[in-house]
Amino acid sequence: MVLETGDDLGEVTETVDYYVQGATIAAGNLFGRRRVIQVYTTGARVLDGSFMTQELNFTAHSSESSSSSSEPLGVASASIADPYVLLKMVDGTIQLLVGDHSTCALSISVPSIFTSLSEKISACTLYRDRGPEPWLRKTRSDAWLSSGIAEPVDGGGSSSQEQSDIYCIICYESGKLEIFEVPSFRCVFSVESFLSGEALLVDAKGRQDDTKVSLKKEAADSIRVVELAMHRWSGQFSRPFLFGLLNDGTFLCYHAYCYEGLESNVKDNSFSPAGSVDLASASDSRLKNLRFRRISVDITLREDISSLARPRITIFNNVGGYEGLFLSGTRPVWVMVCRQRFRVHPQLCDGPIEAFTVLHNVNCCHGLIYVTSQVRSCLNICIFLIYFKK
Repeated sequence: MVLETGDDLGEVTETVDYYVQGATIAAGNLFGRRRVIQVYTTGARVLDGSFMTQELNFTAHSSESSSSSSEPLGVASASIADPYVLLKMVDGTIQLLVGDHSTCALSISVPSIFTSLSEKISACTLYRDRGPEPWLRKTRSDAWLSSGIAEPVDGGGSSSQEQSDIYCIICYESGKLEIFEVPSFRCVFSVESFLSGEALLVDAKGRQDDTKVSLKKEAADSIRVVELAMHRWSGQFSRPFLFGLLNDGTFLCYHAYCYEGLESNVKDNSFSPAGSVDLASASDSRLKNLRFRRISVDITLREDISSLARPRITIFNNVGGYEGLFLSGTRPVWVMVCRQRFRVHPQLCDGPIEAFTVLHNVNCCHGLIYVTSQVRSCLNICIFLIYFKK
């Protein structure tokens, strides 16, 4: 079903080029809001308003087969960060859709680092770090050199001084988590066992000790990360949060901070014999000073998550004036952000929730839409009623 918002809410399923023969995995804006991307199980469509301008079909090419034919490959999840779309496929691989601003078209690519990867990916997401000075740059070992290197963001309505870096966060079935720069896909941060829920996450390459937290083999074989998200909400001194959801219902929450120890004050030898800055050496730096501290969030989801009722993390920046995230599924939960702290509010009405998104127009100011997953699905359009005490 496709609905058009305006003075009224009306169904336009029969008059638009959106894919309506199956479920939509993800949808969002591309090319500075000039196009819309719709990702479904076997492909994606790029639309200008209601008209399709490009359609992509996802296939798996077998290098072992002598035949040149290819088989359809399903999409399990998708993450959008203009102009990139990251796809996790059902076989545990990933594909990246790369947008061209001049033509408003997408091309399919597989990062070379993942072409011969034997380990399956359990979850992945894209994170856009934006602002006059993107926060993660502060944690680089060459932060004193790299300030202001990136180009300004090419997006509608953004400040000409705003800059943006895009990262890809990937978690493997073994529990290892890695953060890559996009589009180079150079690894800048890694953790050996993210799913073990350590109190502090430190870049594995820069650890001073060899202590590793290991799970029992039988537990490690069954537990995996099924959902990842990373976001930094508004605020002058705000820092990114990293979220992970395990298939046993465990919800992991980490708050990033910049570690400024004695070793971080020792600058690398990134100078040439002539005394100039060696940018080639500086570009090899990792997020050496990045740390993640685990935050306790009182969310009770301790149950095995089926593929049909798996909770999904949806970030929102303004629903009724609030920031936070919504966790859909059999036990839907609101997690509101207040002064970089979380307030948990379970949604006890309407039962399990299958889908959730924000809605903002003339008749629904900073509201929301959610769809229940009971016997008869129901679409609800809501706004928050805020009462002020005098």
